[in-house]
Order: sequence, then structure tokens, then C-alpha cells
Amino acid sequence: MENDPEVAVARIRGGEAFDVILCDLRMPNMSGLEVRQGIRAHFSSGGVPDLDTPVLLKPCYSTEVRATVNRLLESRSASAGRSLG
Repeated sequence: MENDPEVAVARIRGGEAFDVILCDLRMPNMSGLEVRQGIRAHFSSGGVPDLDTPVLLKPCYSTEVRATVNRLLESRSASAGRSLG
């Protein structure tokens, strides 16, 4: 878990992989859109991860967050299964 968006992008550029990235559109130092752009810029030569961007409007509840994350993970798992088979 990372609370600083600039550090999170640096970690991704450093080779760390994350299953899910949750961020706010308005954060100190960097917006959620800038985080997305930073990730995409790192992968500009290829191998861009799927950057699905579901939006949860505030106030959002933990049940909504969990359901959204689960849906993304299930979708990713299903995609991985198709590419292996």
C-alpha cells in the first residue's frame, strides 16, 4: 500500500507490480489522472497493463469499493485464463 502517488508511480517504474490501484482524482502532488498518465508513459514501448478506470463517486461505501475491486480482479483472472488456454 502506498499513500503518496509520486512514490507509487516510481515503484511501478521500478518494476513492482500491483493487482489494483485505487486513487482519488484529487490528491496532493499528483492527480489520479496524472497517476494514470505516469503509468501509461512508463509502458509506452509496449506491455501496457489494462487500465480499466471505473469511477466511484463520493461518498462511496466499502461494499461498493469491494465489489468494484472484486469485479476487476475476476475480469483480470478470466483474461489470464483465456490467454493461457
